[in-house]
Amino acid sequence: MLRDTFEIAAGTVIGRDHRVAGKNNQDAFCCLVSDELIVAVVCDGCGSSPHSEVGAKIGARLIATELQNSLSGFSDQCRPIRKDDWEFLLSCVYSKPFLNQIETLAFGMAGHQTDRDTEFFRVILNYFLFTVVGFVINPESTIVFSAGDGIFGINFQSGGILRVLGPFPGNAPPYPAYSLIGSAVVSDPKLLGFKLQAVDLTRDIESLIIGTDGTIDLAEAADKNIPGRDELVGPLSQFWENDLFFRNPDALRRRLAVINSDVSRPLWEERRIQRSSGLLRDDTTIVSIRRKR
Repeated sequence: MLRDTFEIAAGTVIGRDHRVAGKNNQDAFCCLVSDELIVAVVCDGCGSSPHSEVGAKIGARLIATELQNSLSGFSDQCRPIRKDDWEFLLSCVYSKPFLNQIETLAFGMAGHQTDRDTEFFRVILNYFLFTVVGFVINPESTIVFSAGDGIFGINFQSGGILRVLGPFPGNAPPYPAYSLIGSAVVSDPKLLGFKLQAVDLTRDIESLIIGTDGTIDLAEAADKNIPGRDELVGPLSQFWENDLFFRNPDALRRRLAVINSDVSRPLWEERRIQRSSGLLRDDTTIVSIRRKR
């Protein structure tokens, strides 16, 4: 049973730039764990959209749930799921239940305006632009998929991979909702859709991490001091090596919050106030999974 084989930790924190500007955290995540399946998704809302955190939260839950529902159809097959099966499954989830439900929501929010198409376009831009990085683990195989930028790592500390997704031309990720308002919005329509990034045998998975693009700042800050402390931020590996993150469901979020806190402390001998700013400019969200020890 997968829930007895792996343990999962997750957390999200608002970026320094968004906090200063008075914006919300536009990231979201969803993790679904069962005996036969583990699905996790992180979504990063478009920073220039006023309410993209709404779409990110809805999208993370929708994608995770639809993958869980769709994979139930594969569970009765005798053979393991192959790479082309995964690609077919991802394309079906993207084009049918996921985008269809986003479209239905957006049309409902557009209402009966005189120019409903224009209002639908505006709703998509304001609420439903977000990137996606996710993974699926079943007893036989494990995949990582994405739509837009972010980061993922598989068995990184033991010779595996840590891969940055993006950036994209013009710093414009291929948000999935662009499929609903015309592919001309992106430079290359082929970029749209869920892209299969990695396929591994589940028996070989020791650790797996996914994150929004704010995780890149976190990785680059490893050798910096946490604001107000004589303690280094530390490498990404802490998020699958430290037992605390798996014992306490809020520990990972708290760690990110400490790393991104603004701290002022008096230096009495120098008669001045030392101010340290948070180290994560962008919203940062991580889901980490590891094999139970």
